[in-house]
Amino acid sequence: MSLFNQSNSVAYNVAAGVDVIAQMRVLMEACAEKHQQFLDYKTAGGEHIALIKQQLRDGAIAAVDGTDRLPAMTFTTTSIYASGVAWVTSAERGAPKITLTRTTTDEVTVPPDQVSGLDMWALSDEMEQARDEGSWSTTFREYQERKCARDLPEHVQTCFIDGPLFTQNLMTQKLGQDLLGEMVSQKRRYVGVIKGLDGSWPLCRWAAQALNEGEVYVLCTIGQAFQQRFKKEKGGSHSAAPWMNKHAPTYVRCVYRPGEKAFAFECAVEDLTYAVALLREEASKQLGHETPKLIGIVDAFCRHSRNSSQVKDRLLNQVRKHNRRMAEDLSDERISR
Repeated sequence: MSLFNQSNSVAYNVAAGVDVIAQMRVLMEACAEKHQQFLDYKTAGGEHIALIKQQLRDGAIAAVDGTDRLPAMTFTTTSIYASGVAWVTSAERGAPKITLTRTTTDEVTVPPDQVSGLDMWALSDEMEQARDEGSWSTTFREYQERKCARDLPEHVQTCFIDGPLFTQNLMTQKLGQDLLGEMVSQKRRYVGVIKGLDGSWPLCRWAAQALNEGEVYVLCTIGQAFQQRFKKEKGGSHSAAPWMNKHAPTYVRCVYRPGEKAFAFECAVEDLTYAVALLREEASKQLGHETPKLIGIVDAFCRHSRNSSQVKDRLLNQVRKHNRRMAEDLSDERISR
């Protein structure tokens, strides 16, 4: 029997979702929180259109995206990873930048014949912690993407980032806070576009599902979102709180439905209507994919230049020169079938 025919489980879950979305719509229409409001996607920011058209002609609007050039590989006591980041405007394309990094662990320094089981367990635990501490490779790529955005040529006045501007990975680390702080201190405008909402906050997904076509809704400030999350996860306090109190309240998360499909974006509060007009002006004509064309171009550029399997093969060839058995253990067994 098909899973989807059992106990009407799909129908039940869909019905439950409809109820949540209806409740969410009521809350949205109340606009009880500061900054919460509806905007008309088709008309908001009309006063910015002439400027946006000129910026597009001048190549003053860019898009940045990144990809895994080498997926994280675990060696005996370290893991390595390489990200690739690129940027484009309507007039030029920056050279992709590949950056390699690795994790580090304490080495066992006693002679092999004196190593105890506890020494090896301690090293193993450290390796597991390094591997499980989140998405360290994702954090590294997010950092490189935003570093690229910060370092764009001076004539770039606005930058799209494929994904949220602010991620929990970066906001909870000192280097990430410093970088994001430098970005928000620039005169450059930043607009983060979230194309897929399946991995977003539940509240963001529900708000997006509650939208009618042609609506934009300002859900919350970035500070509100992360304060709620840290309040739940960290017992009400977090080391990132001072940074968030200073910077995050000036940026908002919004959801919008230009057609059948809904998306989300982040921008500075003062750039809200400009961001809506820019998203409308740069929207792809492809149904269900009405996201900025520049993001589509840089995304395709990154994917085309990825060749992660070739990078991994070259790395394994280098390892094989030093230790053939290690290279075989690192290889995917499917290539030997």
